[in-house]
Amino acid sequence: MSKKRLTKSENLTTEVVDVVHNLRVALLQERVIGMSYEEAQKVAIEEKKTVRITREDDKYHIGTRDFSPDRLNIDIEKGLVVRAAIG
Repeated sequence: MSKKRLTKSENLTTEVVDVVHNLRVALLQERVIGMSYEEAQKVAIEEKKTVRITREDDKYHIGTRDFSPDRLNIDIEKGLVVRAAIG
């Protein structure tokens, strides 16, 4: 089975889509920093993402090592999100 070669226009479109996606992910991650868990969860739902707390203060939560582009992993300190990452 041969792979279809993309035209220059299709390559550019693919690159633009990737850039826009990466920008949306970065903005989402930055947007939830400083929010409470409840606020971050509302934002994630708007973006069609699930939220998983990976760390809360000094307590680390058990998580799987799979990558899910539809999941937002967050660390919480003193009730506020201090780190967020898609995965």
